[in-house]
Amino acid sequence: MTEPQPQRKFDQPPFQLYNPGAVGNSKGICIYGRGGVGKTSTLLTMRGIGLVLDVPSVEGGTEVLTGAKNIKISTIKDWDELESRYLYLQAGNHPFVWCAIDSATGLEVLAKHKVVKERPAGLSADPHTISLQEYGKIGDLMNELVFKFRRLDIHTVWIAQERNHKIGGEEVVGPGVLP
Repeated sequence: MTEPQPQRKFDQPPFQLYNPGAVGNSKGICIYGRGGVGKTSTLLTMRGIGLVLDVPSVEGGTEVLTGAKNIKISTIKDWDELESRYLYLQAGNHPFVWCAIDSATGLEVLAKHKVVKERPAGLSADPHTISLQEYGKIGDLMNELVFKFRRLDIHTVWIAQERNHKIGGEEVVGPGVLP
């Protein structure tokens, strides 16, 4: 017969603990597919008031949302415009329960433009030649943006173009964004 072990006492951690599901209930999703298959149209099925950050640099745009009473649209033409939208949503004094980014693939194009524009003088002026380090910066910009928007207290929908990748000789289909 084994003797009962004395109850072990644990120190209170220097950080907050919570039970699963007790903090926040916002969700994030990525919808990807070929152009024209209805990715943006799916936003018409969303409940509550939503904000669409339209990045029209890659495909169509948000015309399919015309007439939707629960959707507001803000066009993003430059990477630096994202910060004001993020800060507005982060402040929380708005009617939106969800935010859609249409499209993440378009944001990647804006991130490339930002990185090329910030090149030090003397580097290649060809905006179509991107170095490995610059791809790293683009990936960092995208990762930081996703992280920030996912921490908002609203649902986020990321829309992206479909892209085929070869991984180990196998073709894989996924969203067309870095990394």
